[in-house]
Amino acid sequence: MGELLGLLKMRLKAELVDGVNMSVILHFDDTHTTYHLHVVYSVLHVQLIDSDDHLRQLQQVDVKLTLSEQLWRLILLQKQSPLVAYATGQLKVDGSLSQLRRFFSFF
Repeated sequence: MGELLGLLKMRLKAELVDGVNMSVILHFDDTHTTYHLHVVYSVLHVQLIDSDDHLRQLQQVDVKLTLSEQLWRLILLQKQSPLVAYATGQLKVDGSLSQLRRFFSFF
């Protein structure tokens, strides 16, 4: 999954994220893995979170998503809408839905 998330760096629309500082946590409940995606200075940084202590150290997180890896792949391939996944309970969002929508617009 880390390699797939790393590919998002190439899809980032730099012109849309100029001046943006946004953090998103992706927690995959089926594999019990968590990633921190941070957009800052028009660059996407992807980091595997390897412990609860590390997660607590993150100062500001705009949105935390909990979903399966399968669902994330479908969202990336645009075969599943994140909003439909949220409405059907497949995607859990801790934070603002407008921030989630904004984050997805960067790619």
